[in-house]
Amino acid sequence: MFRNETFEGRVPYCTGATPGSGETSMYNTYFLFILDVVNIALDFVLLKYNKYKMKYEKNYKLCKTFQRQQNVYSIEQFLPSALFHAVCYVVQLASMVFGRSFRGKVSDIEFNTINAYTYLMPYYCAIGPTILLILMKKGRLVRKENLKNTVVPQTAETN
Repeated sequence: MFRNETFEGRVPYCTGATPGSGETSMYNTYFLFILDVVNIALDFVLLKYNKYKMKYEKNYKLCKTFQRQQNVYSIEQFLPSALFHAVCYVVQLASMVFGRSFRGKVSDIEFNTINAYTYLMPYYCAIGPTILLILMKKGRLVRKENLKNTVVPQTAETN
């Protein structure tokens, strides 16, 4: 969207933001939130579909079965991270909408201070990698356990 910008006034966070770009920023946030919701909905649909196919449709093609197992494993791995991302967007969007309602009731310094505390990017950047690290460690433990269950030592009963 192209329009004439005045480039006057002060902006607390972004040097490219202007007083007229707030509306564009809100539309961008709405759009990204909708994409997050669609992403999570499709993840759940694919997860259910692959689990259903693995359980009720007996396929003797090893490649197909392996693909479905990998799909389930991958979705289960990254679904918590996607949910955390969506929750952050919900809170960010709610704070932006709520913040607009009382902008004229507080001073600019108070508004910018409240806005800085409710800005979730630093929290997201701190917690997001931790979630991924925990998921990777958990996945490694699950893979080791699956390998132990696959390779069973021979006993008198299995001979």
